[in-house]
Amino acid sequence: MRNLPAAAQFADRFHQSDAVIDAARSLASEFHCAPLGATSTHVLSMLTRLARPASAIDVGTGTGVSAVTILSAMPPGGVLTTIDTDPQRQAVVPELFDVAGISRHRARMITGQSQNVLSRLAEKSYDLVFLDTDPVNHLEIFPMALSKLRAGGVIVVNNAMAAGAVANPADRSATTSATRRMLTYVSEVPNTERVLLPVDAGLLALIRAD
Repeated sequence: MRNLPAAAQFADRFHQSDAVIDAARSLASEFHCAPLGATSTHVLSMLTRLARPASAIDVGTGTGVSAVTILSAMPPGGVLTTIDTDPQRQAVVPELFDVAGISRHRARMITGQSQNVLSRLAEKSYDLVFLDTDPVNHLEIFPMALSKLRAGGVIVVNNAMAAGAVANPADRSATTSATRRMLTYVSEVPNTERVLLPVDAGLLALIRAD
């Protein structure tokens, strides 16, 4: 089990499990990538249900924990654009859609660098963007993601607190420093409402008002 405080471990056990999400987590260990934490997964699901996005972007799809979560919580006609650098990881995700009863036609899966793919997507055309990439790149990617949102759209960022390291002034690692710079940038974005949640590695949610 991850090295979490007792309260966080209790919260993880509290949530109802999902067989497809559990399968995606198992695949993540095989591909040596870190899946979205259990509590963060449920928060993402709730935010998606509240936002009711017609179109969404999943940046850093991995083995599909976030993609299955978002598509399961979107309205039936909702379409998700997924982005990941690893085609082998992405190749396993459609099979999870099948098991979850999600039509593959609802997902547009793109392999490539996040920045390159985002630059080609239409601006102000999406209702939800989920970012789960290397925190070192968050500051570069966040403004691009923000530009894709319609008014009232939501951005959710995983690993937004570097697993709590941002609270330690002595930690000046590249990841922690980059995360602090991203949070400073977000705190200065006008016409937005935001919340930073100390769950799992940290979850940031922001609503664009204009």
